Amino acid sequence: MALAAGVSTGTVSRALKNLPGLSEETRAHVITVATDLGYDTGKLRTRRLRRVTLLLNRIHRSHFHNPFYSLILHGVEDACRNAGLALSYTSIGPGDSLTEVLWNRHDPDGLICAGFLEDDLLKRLHHRGRPMVLVDYNWQGVEAVNPDNEAGAFIATEHLIQAGYQRIAFLYGSLAHYSIHMRMRGYRAALYKHGRLADPTLEEGMNLPGDYEAEAKHAMRRLLAGANPPDAVFACSDVAAMAAMTVLREAGISVPQQMGVVGFDDIPSSASHTPSLSTIHVDTAGLGAKAVERLLAINQGSAIQQPRLPVEFVARDSSRP
Repeated sequence: MALAAGVSTGTVSRALKNLPGLSEETRAHVITVATDLGYDTGKLRTRRLRRVTLLLNRIHRSHFHNPFYSLILHGVEDACRNAGLALSYTSIGPGDSLTEVLWNRHDPDGLICAGFLEDDLLKRLHHRGRPMVLVDYNWQGVEAVNPDNEAGAFIATEHLIQAGYQRIAFLYGSLAHYSIHMRMRGYRAALYKHGRLADPTLEEGMNLPGDYEAEAKHAMRRLLAGANPPDAVFACSDVAAMAAMTVLREAGISVPQQMGVVGFDDIPSSASHTPSLSTIHVDTAGLGAKAVERLLAINQGSAIQQPRLPVEFVARDSSRP
């Protein structure tokens, strides 16, 4: 093993046992060689789970993303407290040194990663060999906890169809994000079920990363400026939906009489907005709690799972009954 990796036996031992004193590149190299040689690195997890770090991509730190991810954090925090685990938090970007930002400062026994993370970051985290759970994201071979995005989008779109709207648009964020990709699938599946073809002119993406609310407004204006604009919008998030309603109000378009709007997430402000927002309710705190539950389980040798938590439609004033 040491010969194949081109390092000393002591370096191999430190890498496989997650001991300090190695660069991230050396540790990742040793674990990659071990995996290629057929070693089951998962069986080397003997470290007791005491410290958990919640990781969030720096692109999600803006004010308009916080309502969703802060509720996940609350769920993680409560579950860690109940399990006697110490919780820390940090944001991270693709150019950051994991050794400096994460391992030296936090030295977590387990990781919970919320939202989108670049593939390179996920590979570097996964190579460390410590238990890791993704929330609101998906990556092959890694534990992941998600709401049922596809089912929620299907329900939201079908509600608008059954309410009598004819040209239903989808306002979405980056399709690189697993949840947005699955919501697109649910939106198209509902149209297909009801004999409607997906219309590319009614699928409008935001130019992200950037100011999320501003980009949602720009996307809504592009939809209105089309040759045959929609009479309803399913937005990929409540924040995007409320931004769209601001544009509609400025344009003198009444909601829900002239334009139906449905969001996704059911953040607290969706109920108090004027008009109140019909949306898909996600148990965000439950996502966080489930992530901690699964982190404890895989640290004890449980097989990798990717559970999807159920969602439900909440009817409010922004769409017809």
